[in-house]
Amino acid sequence: MNSWQLLQLQWQVVGLTPLVAVLVRCLGWQRCQRLLLARPQRSHCLAAAPLSAVMVKLEPNRWYRGPLRARCLTRSLTLQAILARHGVLAQLRVGVAREGSQLLAHAWLELDGTVLNESQLHTGEFTMMAGLDVDGGAS
Repeated sequence: MNSWQLLQLQWQVVGLTPLVAVLVRCLGWQRCQRLLLARPQRSHCLAAAPLSAVMVKLEPNRWYRGPLRARCLTRSLTLQAILARHGVLAQLRVGVAREGSQLLAHAWLELDGTVLNESQLHTGEFTMMAGLDVDGGAS
């Protein structure tokens, strides 16, 4: 992947992140995910690229400073939609953890068991919720 292709992907993230944040609030995350993944594949420029290096450069909060700061679910849905448009079908994972009396939730992407947009150590703290597939429905 050359620097021009990476720049195009970064602009896609900048444009899509606030839209996804609004859609998640209005439609809920599963309907938002179905809507985003319904778009046809456009190209396969990411299929041959080292995906972990690309994901670090695409992480929205790394450089996106818009009015709707993206949380983990919005970031993961945005990146999942962009990857899917380029032929990479990553799975959205949602996990929960208990911290004292608080219940925490976290979302991330995986591809063939490899965490794409988070640290493996960080996601290891969460118990993955069963029954969620790539389409956001119950499996």
